[in-house]
Amino acid sequence: MIMLAIALAVSAFTATDVRAINEACHAPKGWLVMLRDKSVRLKPPRNADYEKVDCILERLRELSIQRGASPNMGFVGNESPN
Repeated sequence: MIMLAIALAVSAFTATDVRAINEACHAPKGWLVMLRDKSVRLKPPRNADYEKVDCILERLRELSIQRGASPNMGFVGNESPN
């Protein structure tokens, strides 16, 4: 499973932004969530629709550029299975 953790400047995204991105990209609830520390986590399942994941990443990038934030992204659990 791949998880993308995105930490942006505090308040770069809001919970409303996260909901709007999920709706616009037709992503199931829970794929993209805002954490208590105001970071955003994208955790799609292994068989996730590529277009939905790409849509989410593109919208996050666009919003961060609009707001002058530079995202710190980290991929977790991207190991290949044995």
